[in-house]
Amino acid sequence: DQGQYVFQFGAGQVILGDDLGLQGMRQGGKRRLVIPPDLAYGSQGYGALIPPYSTITFDITLIGLSHSYIESGYKASSSPTR
Repeated sequence: DQGQYVFQFGAGQVILGDDLGLQGMRQGGKRRLVIPPDLAYGSQGYGALIPPYSTITFDITLIGLSHSYIESGYKASSSPTR
């Protein structure tokens, strides 16, 4: 899914593969994450979107950082940032 996501890093608001794969990134940084099933959605999958035991790939651009508390992660935009 493309778009902007807002979440608190390291708080379990995203899959473990995201929390681990984003470590050390800086604002403006780009990274491709290839996340195995055990760090993604495992045997459960994610509804009809991601089948069980799927390896998933994300192309990430870190567009901003904040020290503000975020209670739960959310999708901020449905269109990709270019």
